[in-house]
Amino acid sequence: MDSDYPIGSIVRIKLKNFLTYSLMETFPGKHMNMVIGPNGTGKSTLVCAIALGLAGKPEVLGRAKDLHDFIKHGEHQAIIELELKSSPENTKIRRYINRSSNVSKWKLNGENSTENEIKKKVQTFNIQVDNLCQFLPQDRVASFAKMSPEVLLKETERAAGSELFETHDLLISKQDKLQNMKTKLTQLQNDLKILQDKNSLLDRDVQRLNEREAIEKQIKILETKIIIVKYNSDSAAFLEAKELSREKKRLLDEVASYLTPLKEKLKECEEYVERSKQTERKAKEDYQRQTNILKENNAIMKEQDDNHQSLLQDIKRLRSQEKDRKNKLMSLEKDLESLQSRLEVQKTGLKSKGLMLDDGTISSENQQIETINDSLKEFNLKLREINNRINSLDEKSQRIEIESTKSNSMKHRLVAEIRALDDKKATKLKILREMNEATYEAVIWLRQNQGLFKGKVYEPAMLEIGLKDQRYADAIETSVPRGVFMTFICEENEDYFTFKRKVIEEKRLRVAIAVSKPSDLDKYRIDSTKYAALGFEGSILSFLEGPPAILANLCAKQGIQAHQLTLKELDDSMVSEIEKRSGLMKFSIGKNFYTVRKAYGASSTRIIPNRPARILTTSVDEEYKAKLELDVKGVVDTLNGLEEEEKQLSIAKRKLKEEYEDVKNDKSALEIEKRSLLNLINDYHKQKTIYEAREREVIRARASPSVLTQIEPIQRSVLNLNRERAKNTTKMKELFEVTTDLFSKRTKAILMGLKFEAAAQETRENLNNSSDGARRLQHEFEDAQRRVQERKMQAKKSHEAFKIARDSADDTVREIFDIQGHSESIPELQDMLAELEAQSALINEVDPEVLIQYNRRKQQIQTVEEDFQARSEQVEAINAQIQTLHADWRSKLLKIVETIGKAFSESFERIECVGEVGLREHESYRKWGIEIKVKFRNDGEMQLLTGSRQSGGERSVSTMLYLIALQSLSQSPFRVVDEINQGMDPRNERLVHQLIVRAACGSSTSQYFLITPKLLSNLEYHEKMKVLCIFNGVYQPVSWDLKSVLEDCQHREKRVKI
Repeated sequence: MDSDYPIGSIVRIKLKNFLTYSLMETFPGKHMNMVIGPNGTGKSTLVCAIALGLAGKPEVLGRAKDLHDFIKHGEHQAIIELELKSSPENTKIRRYINRSSNVSKWKLNGENSTENEIKKKVQTFNIQVDNLCQFLPQDRVASFAKMSPEVLLKETERAAGSELFETHDLLISKQDKLQNMKTKLTQLQNDLKILQDKNSLLDRDVQRLNEREAIEKQIKILETKIIIVKYNSDSAAFLEAKELSREKKRLLDEVASYLTPLKEKLKECEEYVERSKQTERKAKEDYQRQTNILKENNAIMKEQDDNHQSLLQDIKRLRSQEKDRKNKLMSLEKDLESLQSRLEVQKTGLKSKGLMLDDGTISSENQQIETINDSLKEFNLKLREINNRINSLDEKSQRIEIESTKSNSMKHRLVAEIRALDDKKATKLKILREMNEATYEAVIWLRQNQGLFKGKVYEPAMLEIGLKDQRYADAIETSVPRGVFMTFICEENEDYFTFKRKVIEEKRLRVAIAVSKPSDLDKYRIDSTKYAALGFEGSILSFLEGPPAILANLCAKQGIQAHQLTLKELDDSMVSEIEKRSGLMKFSIGKNFYTVRKAYGASSTRIIPNRPARILTTSVDEEYKAKLELDVKGVVDTLNGLEEEEKQLSIAKRKLKEEYEDVKNDKSALEIEKRSLLNLINDYHKQKTIYEAREREVIRARASPSVLTQIEPIQRSVLNLNRERAKNTTKMKELFEVTTDLFSKRTKAILMGLKFEAAAQETRENLNNSSDGARRLQHEFEDAQRRVQERKMQAKKSHEAFKIARDSADDTVREIFDIQGHSESIPELQDMLAELEAQSALINEVDPEVLIQYNRRKQQIQTVEEDFQARSEQVEAINAQIQTLHADWRSKLLKIVETIGKAFSESFERIECVGEVGLREHESYRKWGIEIKVKFRNDGEMQLLTGSRQSGGERSVSTMLYLIALQSLSQSPFRVVDEINQGMDPRNERLVHQLIVRAACGSSTSQYFLITPKLLSNLEYHEKMKVLCIFNGVYQPVSWDLKSVLEDCQHREKRVKI
């Protein structure tokens, strides 16, 4: 089932003809997947399939660049199918790679798709196959250490979430834009100076051109005067023509008096025509009014028809309601009969149990219920009696508890006094001060400030632990670095950060601190029986005593549970046998400390002589200690007696409680029986109430009146309405007759109008045939009128020119419009204009382009100044935006780097090395980066992780620990690491493997793929892990039983041990 897989994780991989596989299908686990197998079997092929199947480029794998190189030799097509967890259904991606075309075909959930669509789908799951922080193929492992701090920061931001990455890119973009704008501002300043310098060289030429402009201004004044004089002249000519027209009109009027009779007749005819038209209009209006009345009456008849239909519908509805009322009454009567039958059945049941009398009433005193009540009272008395006896036993238990508490207090006091004899903290504190002043100051501070912490914070191990046997002090101090004995231990994570803030950050004390739980010690205990057979006397853990949290930290950091010791001197053959058979990487024999290193099938042993112990030395008053131990034994015996007495009391209380439960169960059975009888009575009352309510409902239904009585008034309304409809029909007939009469009158009025119009036309023709003199005068009058219009048009044009000149004139020219009359004539003004134009022509030697260039540059200067101001404001706005983005981005980035750095440093501390992760800030956002600094030797210095400075194993360790530190921040649904353990020494490989397992198998972690060709023995495994074993090659069995193979391997391993 993949229901609890993280969204985007891989639930199935299927390959066909892909690299080493002909056909393969596997179902990865939802947590850590360890892929193991010999070299060349196809482990990295799985990595290639994941990358290419998710639309990754071949370049991200660091292998072949052409797709056809991933097709199995001899085949023409390879198929990759990946199934990703999604909702509501999983997402299935299939890629076809063809050798002939070297191109791919895609399918998404069975439908044809494109590479871009696949990439968009993959991005929705936040999968980044090109990010080395999430996808680290075998051939790109070395590339991680080679990444510059700038690239590492970008990849870390992408792994932690797109928001930081996008903000970083936005800051870079805005900073580039800001720099470009600043460069543009400088350029604008230079351009502005050049333009101003050029214009200063043209000032003399511009002055000469200004003189020419002054002459042209005088020319403009003369041209304006010419317009004014012409306007005055044309206005006078217009007035003269207008006076002549009036005279012609007067003569024409005198002749017209002779034609008055004809005109009067024409007027009389026209008046008859007008009266005929009025009669016609009135007839039309009356006709229209009568037509409207006809329409209104028609609307009334339509409304009456609608009302008639509505009344008929009401009659139909009431008849339907009456039918429904009768049906409902029948239904209620039927329900009443059914209820009465059920009520009779209940009465029979109650009578059979004696709960109802023969007359149908419920008995108020029922013997059966009374008997039950008496029994319940007896049970209650018995329960109270048992409870009192239990309380008495509880009082005795409390007395025993008080005595036990006192004895335990005495025991703790005696044990504490014994430990005080064994405690060498005073001496050790002095030694600690000599060895490390900072740790000593931190211890003094801790003793004064224990109240600041939520849980227990332990002083360094050298002050807290002791030896069970002093003879082993030299061997233990030689095998465990002294720095580990100086580590402070916190049981709570919250206390870790408090201690770090107060001591390391505020007091600036360089001390070591770790988090360890007391419960962690249980998982480090191992069976040392097999090592005893080799001559060992026990592990370091078995010889130490102290707080479990400190011992658990020593196990986690130094593996003291696996470090075996013996004070015996063994010969070389025995030592060689131990190296071969024990599998121990560290052990102590006699006065020497042995470390074994294995790599690629070869092993080497380093021997270090034990150094004198300084930390684990002690001296104790054995006689006083023996007396205290005897007192402790006496207190323990007292406690044992109290414990036995408490056991007897517990047995007695258990029996009483069992008796109490039995009585309680019997009481419950009677209560159930009583409730059953009462329920019968209650059900009867309830059923009777329902019956009575239904009976009342039937009575009401029978008494309800019939709605048929409402039909008769409606029928009378229908009859009245029919009478009204008949009256309206008669009225409509009368209206039609009036309308027809009005139409006839309108037609007669039209004919009379046509008659009078013909007479008027005849008179008009007679008038037009008057004397020739009247027509001649008429022609002269019309000629005079035309001249008036011509003069008027000329004057109008002059006035328009005058108005345009006045409106467009500047202040100097506008003054001449206020002068009343001008003495110069138009020819005089034209002569003066010609003289000024000649003077202006003398200045034409200066190129007019100079002024154009001058004014253009002046405009350019203004434009540049405005552009400079606008860009300056934009620079300030972008600066403000950068500051706002920077503050939020830097704050979030510092938190992420701090989280990664803390986890990275803790991981390095576990392998007894030093590592730190820091943020490198720079004025250019492009040069911000993450720097990884490491130190693998005590006598070395912190160095930046690069692709050449550290060894291959050191780079692998650093890379893996950084990826583990990034695990909690990564938002990718899965991560892939291919053969990261190549080049690691066994110790580091074991520790790194442990860290990977714990990080990948924690709660709410993403899916993990770890590819490795080799494994050390006795590695840490987790129940959430899934191991994928690659069995691939030419020689494969036809069929085989995995269980049988595993049993055979276990049997052979046992024979080898024997």
